[in-house]
Amino acid sequence: MSEVIDRLRISAVPVYILSKTGELRQTRTVNYWIKQGLIINGKKLRLRSEKRCGIRYTRRSWVDEFIEGISR
Repeated sequence: MSEVIDRLRISAVPVYILSKTGELRQTRTVNYWIKQGLIINGKKLRLRSEKRCGIRYTRRSWVDEFIEGISR
């Protein structure tokens, strides 16, 4: 059950990031983080996601890990 609560649609990620960091990001930026990732300190960092019933999701915990990784 907690997995369902933790799950976020990609379109909801910018609002979640805004609530956590105060910075507004666009959905296309989130999609870029999922597909291409960012290079941080020589390592490629991607936002994890999963696809269920044809809809791409990520999890709050994965977004938190990603935010922590890029803010180092």
